[in-house]
Amino acid sequence: MTDALEDHFGTVSIGGRPITNLRFADDIDVLAGNECELASLVEQLDKASSNFGMEISAEKTKIMTNSKESSKKEIKVKGQILESVTKFKYLGSIIFDEGQSLKYCPE
Repeated sequence: MTDALEDHFGTVSIGGRPITNLRFADDIDVLAGNECELASLVEQLDKASSNFGMEISAEKTKIMTNSKESSKKEIKVKGQILESVTKFKYLGSIIFDEGQSLKYCPE
């Protein structure tokens, strides 16, 4: 991950510090300020992963945008379009594209 983002300075910031990703175990959330930046980060991550014999699973990888404008750009991994979702589970919470989150309670 460090190799993939070595020369990238993110446009998303928390507390004034640029942030490009959240990582826990084998889960990675990539954060970008716009769709072009996200496409670039995903491409860089895919290239860096292949250098270590790993690959991004296009079937498991999802994208979510939080914007007033509708998403038009297709983000791809190895030519496969990544599915766009309105919510996802991460570290015990469900995050929604409108900015809300809920504690996840499995049924």
